[in-house]
Order: sequence, then C-alpha cells, then structure tokens
Amino acid sequence: MIGTCRQAICILLLGAVLAACSAPVPSWRSKTAPLVEELGRREAPAMFPQEYRSLLETFEHGEALYHVRKDDKGADSYYRLAFQKAEMLQSEVQRAKKRLATEKQLRVAELAAKAEEEKLLRAAAEAEMRLRAQQLARSAEAVQP
Repeated sequence: MIGTCRQAICILLLGAVLAACSAPVPSWRSKTAPLVEELGRREAPAMFPQEYRSLLETFEHGEALYHVRKDDKGADSYYRLAFQKAEMLQSEVQRAKKRLATEKQLRVAELAAKAEEEKLLRAAAEAEMRLRAQQLARSAEAVQP
C-alpha cells in the first residue's frame, strides 16, 4: 500500500516537473490562429487584400519567432498585434457587408420604383389611346348623317 502511494506520488511529481519544463505556448497564439483562419475563409482576402496580407505577415512573423527562434515572448507580441489586426479587419468586413447589403436593398427598391413608374406610364398611354379612339369614333358618327 505504501509502495503504490509512493509510486503515485512519484508519477505526479514527475508529471508536474515535465509540465513545468515544457515551453509554454504563447497565450495570444491560441486566440489569434483561429481568427486568422476564419478571416482567410471568408471575404477578407477579396475585400481587403492589403490589410489581410499585413495580418498574415504579422502572424507568420510570430510563427517564425516561436518555431524557429524559440522566442516565446517576442512571438507573443506579434500574435497580440495580429489579434488586434484581425479584430479590426473582422469589424471592417462586417461593416462592408452591411454597407453592401444596404446598397443592394436600395438598388432593388430603385428598380421596383422604376418598374412601377413604367407600368403607370404604359397604363396612362393606353388610357390616352382609348380616349382618342373613342373621340375618333364619336367624330366619325357625327360626320355620318
């Protein structure tokens, strides 16, 4: 019983020591990577190519510092900056999408108004033609004795 307790304690201590010795993942990387991926799958590269490219360069610089130079603190600074850029880009994409949707609604409303106007003009022209036809018919009846 005492032997198994010692083994369990040794295993727990060994796990704690190994966890303490491992290099921590920069805290901003786990927040930034999914956001960068999401923006890449959406309209950001097409709508804001320069801003998206800048975001990628910042994130990739952080990746290089983290993976190549093993500079966790330096990488974390770039990940934080990339996160801020990603949030700004995300809000710009949302704002642009709202603006495009509003413009589309306006175009649809303008087209509907134009179609209604043309319909009313056609109806007025047809009414005028019927009126003239009636006037000609009356004139023709008046001329015949």
